[in-house]
Amino acid sequence: MVVVYIPAGEFDMGSPMEELKEIPMKPQHHIKLTKPFYMGKFEVTQLQYRVIMNENNSKFGGDKLPIEILTGMNRQIPEGHCPTKTGLKFRLPTEAEWEYACRAGTTTAFNTGTTLDQTLLITMPRPLR
Repeated sequence: MVVVYIPAGEFDMGSPMEELKEIPMKPQHHIKLTKPFYMGKFEVTQLQYRVIMNENNSKFGGDKLPIEILTGMNRQIPEGHCPTKTGLKFRLPTEAEWEYACRAGTTTAFNTGTTLDQTLLITMPRPLR
């Protein structure tokens, strides 16, 4: 797994009032993340999850596909389950951590600007099969 360092910081989480009609999100509220964290650069694949957790509840099977069904929010990976034996604890990011990382310092509706156009859709990576 490849992880990236996400520094502590502040941001407005959710959508401004003018966007709420188009994007079903919560109204904006200010969030302060006081501690930096590491986040996976890529989605956890079903193979990686199965090796660590000895289970795979995914609806769409495939070792290279991302895990898409988990049995609990912010589920901790039990100690001793990480195959690298790093001693590090792994967990899912909180909703605030996820949005903060995805926004990448931007303040617009999308991390690429104010609109989602066809060019962006064409260049987005697709899952490996």
